[in-house]
Amino acid sequence: GTEERLRDGASNLCSVCDAGKYSDPARGQAACTACPAGRAAAEHEGAGECSHCPVGRFALMGSSRCDVCGPGLVPDADQVSCRACEAGTYAGNAGSECLLCHTGFHAHRASSACTIDVTYIALVLLCVVVQHLGLVPLRRNLRRRICIRDVSQLGDKVVVSTLHSHDIMRLESGRRIRAVVRDTQHQLLDEKTFLVVVLDPKRLELRSLDGKSMHNQVDSSMGFLTLVSPHDILYTSTFGFSSFLVAATFLPMPWAVWAVAHVLDIFQDRADPAWIEFSLVLMVVATAITSIVTAIIERWRRAKSLSPMQQRIRDFRRKLRWQNPNPQPCERGPHRAVSVAVLTDLLNTFSDFIQDRTAYYLDSNIIRPVTRTHRLSFAEVAGPRLVTHFVSHFWGTPFRHFVATLTRHSKSAAGQPGSQQLGYWICFVSISQWEVTEELGGGDWRESSFYKALHHETCEATCMVLDDKALPLTRAWCLFEVLQTYLLLHTHKRPDFKGLFFCTKEGVIGSQEEGCATYDVSVALANRLLSLDVAHASASNEKDQEMIARVVHEEGGGMAQMNTFIRSNMSDTLGVVHQRFEKQMVSLRRNLSDTFNAGDEDTCVEDPRMVEL
Repeated sequence: GTEERLRDGASNLCSVCDAGKYSDPARGQAACTACPAGRAAAEHEGAGECSHCPVGRFALMGSSRCDVCGPGLVPDADQVSCRACEAGTYAGNAGSECLLCHTGFHAHRASSACTIDVTYIALVLLCVVVQHLGLVPLRRNLRRRICIRDVSQLGDKVVVSTLHSHDIMRLESGRRIRAVVRDTQHQLLDEKTFLVVVLDPKRLELRSLDGKSMHNQVDSSMGFLTLVSPHDILYTSTFGFSSFLVAATFLPMPWAVWAVAHVLDIFQDRADPAWIEFSLVLMVVATAITSIVTAIIERWRRAKSLSPMQQRIRDFRRKLRWQNPNPQPCERGPHRAVSVAVLTDLLNTFSDFIQDRTAYYLDSNIIRPVTRTHRLSFAEVAGPRLVTHFVSHFWGTPFRHFVATLTRHSKSAAGQPGSQQLGYWICFVSISQWEVTEELGGGDWRESSFYKALHHETCEATCMVLDDKALPLTRAWCLFEVLQTYLLLHTHKRPDFKGLFFCTKEGVIGSQEEGCATYDVSVALANRLLSLDVAHASASNEKDQEMIARVVHEEGGGMAQMNTFIRSNMSDTLGVVHQRFEKQMVSLRRNLSDTFNAGDEDTCVEDPRMVEL
């Protein structure tokens, strides 16, 4: 400002205003006046006005300079004094304004810095953890797929073994848990609802909805079951407690914490209490969303993970791909036979799964999954060969017994011309399970793969795989195969056709092979055939059964003729068994007699007392 002087009335001299004061004679203010608060006059030769304090500074009335506020303080709006920063805000030294603390930090009144908001962090962690714990039962068990490792018949129970712990609770009698079974590839199980009874942490018993044990023979090594809602929450356990109890206890707790914080106004001294409370809600919601996303990812990964059977099938496919890199479809019928080596490899690869199971199990659990990619028959995928023997069998025969029987037959044929190229035509590996209607001839039995294979010029005989119950002869399609064998023999279309062989795991009945089928097995089968009537043979498809009965009547002279043929064939083989048995008995008696006589001679020579006698 302009330098101003005050004239002294006595001496008629001018003097300078003191620091912190000013005068303005031009405006009629001749006397020195103290600067108002918020302004200051520097200490020099006088000033015509006081300067405003810069931002962040203040001045009292009559101040010669503007000062800064201390830590935690800022100038007030008029810059006349310092005021303390409110709780939740802070100001450093010489601060011009109070700054808000970031979420998760807090400052008391007149603070120069923010510190961690322990109360807020503790409540957030509590809400997040509790919310997570409350969501675990829902995430794990709501509509959860319980992967099946194995389904089998154990005594009078159908037992499901699960891949992981099923977490289903044991309940007192009277309370029932329902579950739906899917993707086992078994028609008695898939998409059906059962009662489940806990046997142990990885085993369940399936029962019908009326609570009765199931006596059906069911076998599977794939699929999953899902508890029916709300049973998936009510009757499962989490952390050793009821899932429902865990969810009901923990899920409301974050909201209870929020309500308590709101009612008690715990965050009243924060800069923005409403935002603090809202952030708690956001954290809870974010935790829920995160849990949902995690559950989706976990279920996706679980769905993509392979069960032990699926892993084995994957490895077996790779092995087959190495052996037969480019499987090609071949003509239906005679060109889809397999060797005993292929059957043995199949059994050995899946032996721990197959155990004493049958072709019914193999078809849905192994054959179809292995051939699904190419949608061909197993023979085409594994490497086919031309038929030499048509195999008539019952699908309910244990596969181990089946392979042992054909292995024994192949050994009996060893040394014969072409024995290294034996090809067995077996329906469940030689026909495409993806085109069953076409394989059965589409209504014309002469176009069926069975007929084509059996009537092919390279087919030498029919091998009927039997046990002591002769179960193949109770099946209509086996009867059809017997009929075609009968026609081939009696129409003389194939003079080189050898007819019907009765094969067991002990050997071919009537074979001259050493150590083949025993006399007891032959007698047991003959007794069974005396009481067996093929007129009672059945089929899974009623139309197939009617068609086969009609063909037997029209082509083979009726069921009585088929019974006669089978029994006559068995009678002829029994004759061979009888002769062989008598020959063995004579040989054994002769050897025993020779041994006894030789023993007597040795005794007479070596014992002096016997010589004296």
